[in-house]
Amino acid sequence: MNNTWFSLKKLGVLALALGVGLPFFSSCESEDPESDARLEPVSEIPAILSAVVRVESDTYWLDVNFRDGNGDVGYDDPDKGVFFVWDARDTSIMEWYPLPPVSPLDSSIAVDVSLSLELVKPTDNIAGSSNWSAVVQLEDRSGNRSDKVVTNVVNLN
Repeated sequence: MNNTWFSLKKLGVLALALGVGLPFFSSCESEDPESDARLEPVSEIPAILSAVVRVESDTYWLDVNFRDGNGDVGYDDPDKGVFFVWDARDTSIMEWYPLPPVSPLDSSIAVDVSLSLELVKPTDNIAGSSNWSAVVQLEDRSGNRSDKVVTNVVNLN
C-alpha cells in the first residue's frame, strides 16, 4: 500500500510538473525575428563588426568589435600578429598588432570581443592628404581572415 501511495505521489508530481511546465515551454517561442537570428550558429571565420579610430591627445586608438565562432583568436606569443592595419591612403604601409588568446587555447567557444588597440601614429601627408583612415583585418589561429573593414576618417593635423 505504501508503494502505491508513493507511485501515485510521483505521478501527481509529474502531472503537476507537466501541467505547469508545458504551457511555460510552449510560450517560450519568440515573436521577435531578430532574437531568433541571434540563436543561429556563428561562423568560425572571424568577422569584424565595427572598427573606429579615435584620437586622444597625440594617441591614436582603434576600437574594434569582432566575433569568432570558435574563439581561436590570439596567441600566447606576442610576436605573432592578429590585427593587420593598413593606411588607406597607401596600402603598402601596414602594421600588425598582437593579441593574447581571447578564450582558452583548448576550447572551442563562440566569442564577441570589444577592445582598444593603441596604434602607431600614422604618417602625415601621404598622397597629399592629412586625412587618414585605416583598413583593418583580423586573422585567427587557423589562418582564417576576416573581411577587410575601413574605419572612419580622422584628420592628422
